[in-house]
Amino acid sequence: MRMMYLLLATALLLMPHAGAGSVDTLTAIAEEGEFAAGSEMFALTFGAGCSLACGIGWIFEASSELTPESGFTYGAHNAGDIDRSTAWIEGIPGHGEGEILRAIFFEGPAEGSVPFRGLTILNGYAKSDGAWESNGRVHLLEMRFNGKILYVVELIDSQQPQSVFWSEEIPVNNGDVLELEIISVYPGIRYDDTALTELVFWGAH
Repeated sequence: MRMMYLLLATALLLMPHAGAGSVDTLTAIAEEGEFAAGSEMFALTFGAGCSLACGIGWIFEASSELTPESGFTYGAHNAGDIDRSTAWIEGIPGHGEGEILRAIFFEGPAEGSVPFRGLTILNGYAKSDGAWESNGRVHLLEMRFNGKILYVVELIDSQQPQSVFWSEEIPVNNGDVLELEIISVYPGIRYDDTALTELVFWGAH
């Protein structure tokens, strides 16, 4: 499990540059190769690697979600279900700027603070090429920890998992809250909705 984290940490670069005011922008780097739903690499990236979950748990909440349709749901929990066929899709009119995906941390296996080092995102609605193209994808996210703005995260318009890591560990404790607010999007060709398929946090060891 640690090997998976080390591979990601060495293969994916953190690229800070000046953002609005004093906030740095971290530009994500995408993985290469096949990450089909159910593949071994998909499971390693989003389920079996040495993620922050080795030390602390979390649940996802969102400021809005698309109304369920034809048996499909689009709630925040989809961002953490290790399933490429589901996604969190915001539910307000327009492209979703200002909507928030929130992680609320709760007590896990570790005692005390757990170091939080980075995150990996599968952007858009990744269950198929058609779904990905039809729905919007996130371009910029404002990252806040317990209400304090830490970074702006710039995602690329790719169906591959993409990651950012930061140089200073963030100590995470029971009750802490991480918020990711959509600042701008890559619009879909058919729907105004913006989607995010998976999100995993790295750290703990």
